[in-house]
Amino acid sequence: MISVSPKKSARFLGLIIFGLVVANVLLNGLKCFLGRDWVWGFSRLFDLDSENNIPTWYSSITLLICSGLLAIIAHQKQQQGDRFVNYWRGLALIFLGLSIDEASSIHEVLAVFNQSLQLDGFLRFVWVIPAIVLLIIFSLFYWKFVQALPQKIKRLFLLAAALYISGAIVMEMIGGKYMKVFSFELPILKNSGFVGMGMALLITLEEFLEMCGVAVFIYALLLILSREVGAVHLSFNNVHSQPKSRKEMPQLY
Repeated sequence: MISVSPKKSARFLGLIIFGLVVANVLLNGLKCFLGRDWVWGFSRLFDLDSENNIPTWYSSITLLICSGLLAIIAHQKQQQGDRFVNYWRGLALIFLGLSIDEASSIHEVLAVFNQSLQLDGFLRFVWVIPAIVLLIIFSLFYWKFVQALPQKIKRLFLLAAALYISGAIVMEMIGGKYMKVFSFELPILKNSGFVGMGMALLITLEEFLEMCGVAVFIYALLLILSREVGAVHLSFNNVHSQPKSRKEMPQLY
């Protein structure tokens, strides 16, 4: 059996996130203030604003883990005849899509519409518009599902969503406004080290919020699985079989 502790897993993910953020800030500081934009390749390898590097792989893998955990939960809910089983399946597919997008940046194809739509400022990255529309539809569709969750799990789900959305959409919009101000309205500051570092910090905060949101979500999913461990043949918190009574179950409420 594989023993997985939700708290230890969350701490482990937190340490990875902390390391990635610190590395990104230090390397961007060297780039913006000292002109060291390579640093033996580490700048590219740990840049949170680049693709096909360690932060991208980490984010894609953790999103894929979410999809796998959701699929396991959906299977268990099906065995229980749960009325929300299709909602769990839907979440598994959504996170699979997010993982694929993180690895391949599919949403970036919408950048071709930036010039044709002549959007700037908060809407500089045009993909946030369909993202907001889909988020509203998703929220309406999943409202009953969220309300039916145990209180602790519901709070964790909402916290994870708030963190992820703040990074993926809100910070992206703020970054677009920042780029408009310093790239067009004040071109004299365009190449300033402080301006470049400011953008790097915005991107760092954006990715930090996204990664924290995913980490919280994984923690919540592991808590759910820890309650139904016997069905998935895993061991959480040193529990090696299906609890026989409610008193033996981890408290999710």
